[in-house]
This record gives sequence, structure tokens and C-alpha cells, in this order.
Amino acid sequence: KDEGIAKRRAMTTTPPRSAIPTAMNNDGTIMSDGTSVHVVEPKAIYTVDDIPSLKARLSEPNINDTNLLEIVRGFRKMLSVEHNPPVDEVLGSGVLPIFVQMLQL
Repeated sequence: KDEGIAKRRAMTTTPPRSAIPTAMNNDGTIMSDGTSVHVVEPKAIYTVDDIPSLKARLSEPNINDTNLLEIVRGFRKMLSVEHNPPVDEVLGSGVLPIFVQMLQL
């Protein structure tokens, strides 16, 4: 397992300096050598304390795809921690039936 993690870490590279965007447009995109690239927001790190708010956001009637993806990723990342993943807390929150319902769509 440790070897696999080490290999994945070794595969990540830093983009060349010329590929780093330099200017931002008015529409929230950044320009780099004439190409438009969407601005990437910093990734949130969720904890067990965030489960109720994530569940509330997940239950919103008109949730957009971007928010839905962020919420699902948040739960996935919480459950992917190496030591003591909060499985019981996530299952106890009642989100599993919501995820199953989303898979049936």
C-alpha cells in the first residue's frame, strides 16, 4: 500500500512555468498564452463537524451539479482518510439513501 502511495506521489508534477496562468478576465477565467482556463477554487477539507451542513446542502431541492459534486467529493474524502474514517457518523447522518437515490437516476 505504501509503495502505491509513493508511486502516485512521484507521478504528480509541477506544470512548467510557462503553463502557469498570468492574467484574469472579467468573467472569472484566467488567460495563459491566449487560452482561457477556469479558475480553480481551493479545495475544501471537510471533517465530521461538517456532516450536518453537507447533508443540508445535499437535500436542497434545486442543487446544481457543481455543488452536488463538491458535496459528494467531501463525503468521499472524509471516508477515504487512512486512520479512523468516520464511517459510522456518515451512515448515521442518513445520506446513504440519498446517494443510492442519485445512483438510480
